[in-house]
Amino acid sequence: MKYMNRDKFTLFAAGWESGRREKAVKDMGVDVFVEPDREKMIEWIKSKKIDIVHFYRRGEPDPDLINTFVSAGVPILIEHNCFAMFDDTDDRFKINKHLVCSKASVEIYKLRSGSLYDSDKVIDIYCPTETKEFNSYNFTRNWDAPVFGRHSRSLAAARKLPGPWFF
Repeated sequence: MKYMNRDKFTLFAAGWESGRREKAVKDMGVDVFVEPDREKMIEWIKSKKIDIVHFYRRGEPDPDLINTFVSAGVPILIEHNCFAMFDDTDDRFKINKHLVCSKASVEIYKLRSGSLYDSDKVIDIYCPTETKEFNSYNFTRNWDAPVFGRHSRSLAAARKLPGPWFF
């Protein structure tokens, strides 16, 4: 959301529950709607005339989420499939694109979907990492030494995440 062209796109964020990213999204000037009631969410989506929804999920079936978008009349659904799982329900036909996090994830998705794999609908897009903040940490770096890092949430943090958030 931070880098979207606001001349081309009007951005909204919504979710069933609030989460730790809500303040940061609001600070970017994005209209945020948090509502656990599915019917109210449908009405909000309709009122905003949202025509593209980009949502995050594990890739497993989530009929409440998909049916919310379909019921609101959203014509373009883009799934950011975080774990390259394959949804073998009819909901897969309602999703226009499946974004996965790496070329390896494409191969995993391909294996999981088997003969149902549709190469026109699956693309890899790496998750961006904001490195600017790293410079604010006070530690000594040895740029000649190999580095091993982890780019993910801790298990404790992951268990606390509300979901799904969609945009």
